[in-house]
Amino acid sequence: MDFSLAKIRYAFECIMNQKRFVIFFILLAINLCVVLWTTAFTFLRCKDFTSTTFISRNNSFIDEENQNESLPKQQNISLARLRECFVVVTVCARNVEQHIPLFQQNIKQIVSVFKDYRILFGESDSSDETLTSLQKWAANDAEHIIVEAYGNMLKYISDRAVRIAYCRNHLLETARKNGWLAKAAYYLVLDVDVNANNILTLQNFLTNFEYDLSDWDVMTASQVMGYYDIWALRTKKVVNYDCWKMVGYIEIS
Repeated sequence: MDFSLAKIRYAFECIMNQKRFVIFFILLAINLCVVLWTTAFTFLRCKDFTSTTFISRNNSFIDEENQNESLPKQQNISLARLRECFVVVTVCARNVEQHIPLFQQNIKQIVSVFKDYRILFGESDSSDETLTSLQKWAANDAEHIIVEAYGNMLKYISDRAVRIAYCRNHLLETARKNGWLAKAAYYLVLDVDVNANNILTLQNFLTNFEYDLSDWDVMTASQVMGYYDIWALRTKKVVNYDCWKMVGYIEIS
């Protein structure tokens, strides 16, 4: 008799556990539906993405009218001119140890066409041997390579973009304080991992100087595959606004 009661009690507990399991997933599904409905409803209540109050479409940078007339005119590259110039290169680095050898190879070719140069590295938060590798490089070429270590910035700056801005601004200030910025004809901003590739050749780099220097202030990279930095992407027909600024306009109620 006791054995039968034990079996009945065990069967009853199994049934109750299964019911709890089913009830849990029913409640989870209901909660997910509520979240999706609230998100969709909020999105539909947002401002019109095409309205002039939401996105300014008067950015002359992406105007296509008379575009061909406004583009810089190509000309022959003057290496003799570059060999009289001083260039400052600033580089942010974090967990890029494996990319340093190829980056070093690429940047050495580029700076070789200039009269003189300084390469400034800003490193922080690496869990590999990035800092050690950069310091070895600097030890072998102390005149041209400067490494600044900012330690564990994640402790007080969680935003990646803010950390990068800190690094780049700090390197800019270092170049200014040492007088390198004042005598630099060019200021080059790079990333170790992004620029450790077989595309950043000297030949490709020199295409920047196929245009009259009076026609441009800044030359930036482009690519034919997936766009890396959508934050900076601007096109007339797709994105002629700051996508993250657009997100900020969405009213969450």
